[in-house]
Amino acid sequence: MRALIHRASRQWEAVQRDLPVPEEGEALFRVLRTGFCASDWKIYLGLKPVRAGVIPGHEIAVEVVEDPTGRWQPGMRGSLYPIQFCGSCSACRRGLEQHCEKKVSLGYARDGGFATHIVAPASLFVPATVDDPEWFVFTEPLATVLWGLARVDRAEVARVGIWGLGPMG
Repeated sequence: MRALIHRASRQWEAVQRDLPVPEEGEALFRVLRTGFCASDWKIYLGLKPVRAGVIPGHEIAVEVVEDPTGRWQPGMRGSLYPIQFCGSCSACRRGLEQHCEKKVSLGYARDGGFATHIVAPASLFVPATVDDPEWFVFTEPLATVLWGLARVDRAEVARVGIWGLGPMG
């Protein structure tokens, strides 16, 4: 498979790798689209630390190729939730999985979506409700925006200013 790997600050390299093989609880996905966001830019610049040799990219639209867990059928399309969480730490028990004490993030600690294929826990797959991967690649950024808006006390806010570039701006 083709992949873009992070070597070091400002050093990404296009490489050929063997197709990844799912381990227990994992599935193999074909990458349809991967968004490039500010976090990826920070990784490239060396401002956000990631493991050397990792494939970046956490906004991932995929198609199921093989799911040994039997949970998903080949050909199903959707997005990958980018955080593998433990489910038992204090943050997870409060429903704040993004703050999991043992989290493993796609594109940071384990390979992400800047490749033709990715292996990830089958539990991270979120089936799409639309057909076009150009839309469901934005699942992660949209979820981030909605999470922030849900925390706003709208009863006390009369006006809201939005600025910035990109889907979250």
